Amino acid sequence: MVLLAPDVPAVLLEMGFITNPEDERLLSNASSRNRVVNAVGDAIDAYFATQVRKS
Repeated sequence: MVLLAPDVPAVLLEMGFITNPEDERLLSNASSRNRVVNAVGDAIDAYFATQVRKS
């Protein structure tokens, strides 16, 4: 959707490249994926915590 609908706000996150052996190893591991997901979630929470509510 990010590439198909550039008229709406969107974010594309790439956590690695499957062609990179180290990235492939990390992305194949559930624990590594969970660490990435938690870090992204924490970053999103931190961003919105700094935003002033507009009403």
